[in-house]
Amino acid sequence: MPVDFNTALEELVEKKVMEFVPVLLYKKTRFTPEDIAELYGIHKDVARNKMNEGQFGEVIEITKRRKVVTLEGLLEYEAKHRGFTSGKPEPKAPSKKRKAAVGRI
Repeated sequence: MPVDFNTALEELVEKKVMEFVPVLLYKKTRFTPEDIAELYGIHKDVARNKMNEGQFGEVIEITKRRKVVTLEGLLEYEAKHRGFTSGKPEPKAPSKKRKAAVGRI
């Protein structure tokens, strides 16, 4: 079975380039809570709590108070949280309104 050298080389180069696309997209490989908050539009305290819960993978402790997560952990988080799985969001059921208690005046 003959192997086309150009096709094999093209596939190899494409595979290698795809490894660097996330790094080029985010321009870094380590993220602080402030970076995560800016990326996802959440408060930095919420991002810090998610980091401590392990939602972004392994937390690297630079100092006792300064922690970061890796690009791999961030990409895993994004893969798990891609939006609605069923298509449309379910509408909330209307809440029952309470009538005012009528009593002695």
